[in-house]
Amino acid sequence: MVTTPSDGRKWDAWNLSRKQVLDIGVERWIAMRPVSGGYGVGNPDPGAKFPEPAFPDWDDDEWLQRSLAAADLVIYDGSHEIFKEIRHL
Repeated sequence: MVTTPSDGRKWDAWNLSRKQVLDIGVERWIAMRPVSGGYGVGNPDPGAKFPEPAFPDWDDDEWLQRSLAAADLVIYDGSHEIFKEIRHL
């Protein structure tokens, strides 16, 4: 989990590097390794076997609730116009 800075604070090296590594990991399998002052990207072991990802069977409302709640955002009405834009409705 990446902790975002609050109250106008700046990213610390560990959380910023974790976010950057996880952003890269969205596109391909990588190894995340601690390095001096943060995290770095490494190539996985060539013999490693990776499972196909299994995604939960959540509806749109539950995906939004879980995604935004993780960022401490509160959803009062999932049918609000802004959520329609997010869903491309």
